[in-house]
Amino acid sequence: SSVYVTADGKYIIQGDVIKLDKQPHSIGDKLQATANKKHLAALKKEDLLVYPAKGQTKHIVYVFTDASCPYCHKLHEHMAEINAKGIEVRYIAWPRGPQFMPAMESVWCSSDRQKAFDQAISGTQLPPASCKNPVKDQYQMGLNMGVNGTPAIYNENGEYLGGYLEPAELESRLNK
Repeated sequence: SSVYVTADGKYIIQGDVIKLDKQPHSIGDKLQATANKKHLAALKKEDLLVYPAKGQTKHIVYVFTDASCPYCHKLHEHMAEINAKGIEVRYIAWPRGPQFMPAMESVWCSSDRQKAFDQAISGTQLPPASCKNPVKDQYQMGLNMGVNGTPAIYNENGEYLGGYLEPAELESRLNK
């Protein structure tokens, strides 16, 4: 959460500051999104699990995911439909606990990450991984961004769009 300090340094205000416009909005969310955008921009595409858009890419979303998470599974079942809407999905590994770290590392160490993720998310036990991988770093980055569950969907501007979203709802939030 954001912390604000008065110009004279006498007061610290912690929590949300809401600007009352026609459309009230949180200043904290704007600051967080700006920080998130930097985190996401620093990611290397080869460190992610990418499902490209079909045809022209209209939007790119970043999704913190875990193969053991039921709503991640549900979202993943809609991948073809999401991609068909011109949305590229870039998965970021975010194991929901230490016990889920090995499965995500196995996916990220696989020569075919998409196939490995498809297997892992449908419950297949993958062979243990042994490669240098970004899973722990991606998990830490998620914590820094305030991720507290999966899936967590962000647009390229670092704005949090929500957890599980139906493809049509995802598209409408991106088009706003």
